[in-house]
Amino acid sequence: MTATCQTQPFGLLCDESTTLQKEKELVILARQYDEISLEVVTKFIDMPVCNVGTADSVFEKLATSLT
Repeated sequence: MTATCQTQPFGLLCDESTTLQKEKELVILARQYDEISLEVVTKFIDMPVCNVGTADSVFEKLATSLT
């Protein structure tokens, strides 16, 4: 999916989840149209721990995951 994200539009989906150990994880997914299968495909990117829910912290985790 990395190669197609470089050449086609894609959307990012982010959501937070809390584990049983009270850690907050940021779920990052990418969604784009797959021209081969002719359907919208959603792929898992990363799930880093993000215990501080500020915009700066979420952006930092997102930027790190995308690089």
